[in-house]
Amino acid sequence: MKSSPTVIIAATVSTLVLGACHQGSRPGTSVVVATSNPWFAAASSGDAASLNAAAASGADVNAHELHDSNTPLHVAAFAGNVEAIRTLLAKGANVNATDEDDRTPLMIACHRRQNAAAIAIIDAPANLDLRDREHQTALMFAAKNGELDVVQAMIQHKANLDAQRTDGWTALHFAAREGHTEIVRALKGAGASLTLRDRRGRTPFDIATGAKRPDVAALLK
Repeated sequence: MKSSPTVIIAATVSTLVLGACHQGSRPGTSVVVATSNPWFAAASSGDAASLNAAAASGADVNAHELHDSNTPLHVAAFAGNVEAIRTLLAKGANVNATDEDDRTPLMIACHRRQNAAAIAIIDAPANLDLRDREHQTALMFAAKNGELDVVQAMIQHKANLDAQRTDGWTALHFAAREGHTEIVRALKGAGASLTLRDRRGRTPFDIATGAKRPDVAALLK
């Protein structure tokens, strides 16, 4: 039996809506294929001419890419293109936009070890206490990856030092496991809790001891 035009249209609309939801679209923002918006290519390349052309195009600087809900600012952060970041912010880019994993451009920059990009975003200023789907903060990414300059910048901008991931880990737990002595020292000096425990009851000292990080463990006693 043939489907009626009304049923076909309804099914098509339903499929499109479900697809958009699945791809992490954000209410109130445009969702596009990246190639249709010049800001994405400009953010990736950091080329001045491309950035100027994107600015002149009138394209939405806060568009979310259909596949993973990245914005141009996420792309610039991933690539570490500081000039692109500054241009995007000057043109009204949302510094706290989130992708399909609820990660901000700052989280992406920290995850990719793009320190200069991260500091430019911190200075925007960004909200340092936003969390992704696992309740990770940008500070956790920076502490895990040993990005001392970024950690210090977040401390100066009053980031929450004791935020806990879903498993109870703090930035100090991450730094302790990885043996980042200077980051542990910076977090401790700024007042980060030494006694917060994860779901298994472990403090940062316990993590350092288990990971055979004696220098870090000595700092955390």
